[in-house]
Amino acid sequence: MHDMVENQLLIKCQHGFIKGRSCVTHLLAVLDKWTEALGMGNNMDAVYRDFSKAFDSVPHQRLLMKIKVYGISEVVHSSINMFAEDTKIFRTVNNPEQAHILQDDQEALEEWSSLWQLRFNAEKCKVMHLGSRNKRIEYHMHKDGVQVNLQTTELEKDLGVYVDTKLTFSMHCEKGMLENKTMVRSGVPVNAPYDGSSFVKFQINNMTHYEMRGESNYGIKTEGQIELSRFDPPLYRQRYQHVAEVLDKECVRSVVDLGCSEHKVLPVFKSVPTIEIIVCVDIDQAALSSNPHLLQPLLTDYLARRSRPLVISLYHGDAQLYDVRLANTEAVTLIEVIEHLSPDILKAVSSNVFSNLHPRVIVITTPNVEYNVVFGDGTGFRHWDHKFEWTRAEFEKWCGTLAEHYGYSVSYSGVGSPPADLQYIGYCTQVAVFKLLGDWHTSIPVGMEDSMPYQLLKECVHPHRINELNTDDAIAMETSYYLRMLISQCLGNEHVENTDYIYDSITRVLRVSPSFLLNFSHIKRICPDVKTLIMSLSQKGFQFTDDKGYLIHSQPVEDRSDSDDDNNDDNDDENRVNVIGLDSDYVNGFNNTMEDWNDSDDRTNIISLNAEYIGMWATQ
Repeated sequence: MHDMVENQLLIKCQHGFIKGRSCVTHLLAVLDKWTEALGMGNNMDAVYRDFSKAFDSVPHQRLLMKIKVYGISEVVHSSINMFAEDTKIFRTVNNPEQAHILQDDQEALEEWSSLWQLRFNAEKCKVMHLGSRNKRIEYHMHKDGVQVNLQTTELEKDLGVYVDTKLTFSMHCEKGMLENKTMVRSGVPVNAPYDGSSFVKFQINNMTHYEMRGESNYGIKTEGQIELSRFDPPLYRQRYQHVAEVLDKECVRSVVDLGCSEHKVLPVFKSVPTIEIIVCVDIDQAALSSNPHLLQPLLTDYLARRSRPLVISLYHGDAQLYDVRLANTEAVTLIEVIEHLSPDILKAVSSNVFSNLHPRVIVITTPNVEYNVVFGDGTGFRHWDHKFEWTRAEFEKWCGTLAEHYGYSVSYSGVGSPPADLQYIGYCTQVAVFKLLGDWHTSIPVGMEDSMPYQLLKECVHPHRINELNTDDAIAMETSYYLRMLISQCLGNEHVENTDYIYDSITRVLRVSPSFLLNFSHIKRICPDVKTLIMSLSQKGFQFTDDKGYLIHSQPVEDRSDSDDDNNDDNDDENRVNVIGLDSDYVNGFNNTMEDWNDSDDRTNIISLNAEYIGMWATQ
């Protein structure tokens, strides 16, 4: 062996049976190439080959011939009885052409194995697809002249190390610790008295530390484990809830979550009452296939039905590409996604979101690198796949550039509070909320009318209550409710005037700015803008000033007489009932909601008025 090394008869990728090289150096060399490729945004396909009865099928005569060619003495011929049976071939695969090259390499390897009578076991040969944008192209080999497609693997034991498609090595660490615990328990008698010296020493370094040198600066914890160990509730739940609150405040009806991964955000988004369409998109089909139950309606969804319809769709696709089925989307969320993208991909995704989809609300979250000092020494990233982690200043600069270029305003917040003595480092997660400046209108980019690159994997329709009121009736009903509430607040004052509304106690006339009415969530949920509100209310008989600056509402005569009596006794309540044709149960419910007449989600059910009552109110 010394002569072969000295004379450079061995190829550089040979790691077995050479001084200074081992399984560790082999794996490090391979993983270095893999992580470099993935870090540049490329994809990698690795084919794990398994020889069929490798030790038994070595052609000794041909092996001896090779040994003789290398000049090894015949004296040592008989001492060679080991053969490395583990082999794999891999290359960067970003397109079908590169996959074809890898397939050609496999066929060449098959020819070599046939020549040297070392057959591969087709059933045990597998392919591992690495990279979040991997197309997962199929490969094949031959068995007895028949083409056999290779199995796809997500976890493979490579020279004693469990390697997964995301290169986290979490399974290897877990198995190693489990074996250690079992080994320690088996070495200590159950009933043995403890005297401080009865423990057996074990050489377990090869189990606990074997191949763990490639772990991140934060140890063997994953990003999720780091967050779970510090935050309650877990940080990912806080992120989801924070984003959902933004969507609820903006009364969003449709949302696309790009980079949804295992779509664990669905239960939180489903709780937003205004949302009617949820679209989850990810390029990792394996992640999309997990947690299918999250799409399905629960028993409680049937018992307590939503007031609005809800359709959830799951798409396999690349966020860089525009799909016409996502047109008319009101909001786009990228929750802990951008830090996984290389600069060129991030630029393409940003262009697709801000320019092509062009929603009225965009929410982006990303780690705050300044917070990393809480987790350790502050060096390194929180996840092996992160291409970058920004400070608050860097994130705000990037967001500000996008907002200015595409016509959005942007505000910043965060989740995951810092320790009391480190308030200056900011939140653990940064959040940016973009809002479109001006009116939002939907349009399909020119030339993309037929663009549908995404694959629909699953779609679920959730149960909801059927509302027989049309949109105009619902807007009139909600507006009438809020007008009466405003008058109730103004009673007892001779004159109330501010930028939003004016009330004159002598004429009993209320003038309200239409834009002010959109501040009430129940109106905003069914009416997108001031123009639609004015048009809808005008059709229902509501009066406006000539410049459409104020809605004019006169207090009904019966309500005026009620306001003269400060006591507002039960008889007055009955008089109101006679005017609008409702029973006392309605009045009791109506009065009970006055203290919280803006935020109650159940109020709409209480004031289910008929269209004829709305028309009567509008004409008074």
